[in-house]
Amino acid sequence: MIEYASITYGGLLGGGIIAGVEIFTVDGTIDEARSDDELLKLGCDGELPGIKVLPEDDVALLVYTSGSTGDRKGASITHRNLVANVLQISSSTVSPYSGNDVNVAARPFTHGYGICMHLTSGLYNGCTSVFLGGYTLESMLKIIEKYKVTILAMSPLNLAHTNNFPAVCNYAVSSVKTVLCAGAPLSCRVLEFFFNVFEMEDVRDAFGMSEVMFVFMPEIHKPHLGVGIPLPNVEFKVPPRELEDVIQDLSGVECVVVVGVPDEDYHELSKAFVVKQPGSSLTEEDVISAVQGNSSKFGSLYI
Repeated sequence: MIEYASITYGGLLGGGIIAGVEIFTVDGTIDEARSDDELLKLGCDGELPGIKVLPEDDVALLVYTSGSTGDRKGASITHRNLVANVLQISSSTVSPYSGNDVNVAARPFTHGYGICMHLTSGLYNGCTSVFLGGYTLESMLKIIEKYKVTILAMSPLNLAHTNNFPAVCNYAVSSVKTVLCAGAPLSCRVLEFFFNVFEMEDVRDAFGMSEVMFVFMPEIHKPHLGVGIPLPNVEFKVPPRELEDVIQDLSGVECVVVVGVPDEDYHELSKAFVVKQPGSSLTEEDVISAVQGNSSKFGSLYI
């Protein structure tokens, strides 16, 4: 399935047309492609031919990243990736879903959060999913009240909007027992205000990336203690201290840490915090010069 994604989209669509591949779009229409509604109809009518799939190698989805550190990129998610992630999320220690739950499934379904939380995991566990065509806070509250929704998958921004919507008290939302939150950092202030509005305390702050689906999920809500433990069979590593190692070798450096900071031109720049040894004559120019001479261009310090 291919959806518009800035630079990537044009080349993929053109290549698919040349190759004679059947192309379906998600959340949109293109003259050269068929809609996702047509795909569902074909599946119901049994008109799609059987296809042999190699789960470990064959791509099930081409999911586009958010573009937070540059242009949006297409991440190839195999059938095995999807199945493994569903089983991980559905493990008895972390699964928020059961066959008795009702979930609001709000578009878009074109990133890891929407796919994992709204579609695959809920369906696998027999959870009833109420699909919300176009998200507005008011429409979601009406759905919660009408269908007695028990689980919400939201972003911190959604939670903040809920807190700032005075009419929320006019809706019956007491059925909600668990809120899954991901996509951005969740502040303590937003979280505490949300508890007061919804009169519930099970908000689970999870972590994942579209490139790898979900990888962290807390077992239960523990206020302000992060995203919990890795899902079963997930390993994580701390990236190597490449720029720190270059700077640490300089004479006169006591300790150093490098972080990324947003930038309108470069999307993200490297910023170093250097503590000099007592009496050191090391300058900012010395540090920048050393890094630029010992790293690739994209690793250089611009500030």
